[in-house]
Amino acid sequence: MRNVNRTLVAFATAAALLSAPTGIASAAPSATITIPDIVNQNARVAQSKLTNLGLTNVDFASATTKYQNVFNPSNWTVVGVEPAVGTAVAAGDPVILKVTKP
Repeated sequence: MRNVNRTLVAFATAAALLSAPTGIASAAPSATITIPDIVNQNARVAQSKLTNLGLTNVDFASATTKYQNVFNPSNWTVVGVEPAVGTAVAAGDPVILKVTKP
């Protein structure tokens, strides 16, 4: 019986040591995504390209005074992007596609 108790104590001690925090930070490096050149592309296609790259916060802004709201991005063309093409951003950073109707 003493051997069984010693084995259980040894096993419990080993399990506790393996699950104890080591004090070493293990933060995963945040990956960045470079904004591709999507100017002059269909807004829906441009949005798909950005989301396929891993960007999760893509929105539209009308670049014309005639139309204020972008209801169907398939009817719009990208004329600019914020942040600018070539900028490295994190997946959750906001990306605004400035669009106009052709």
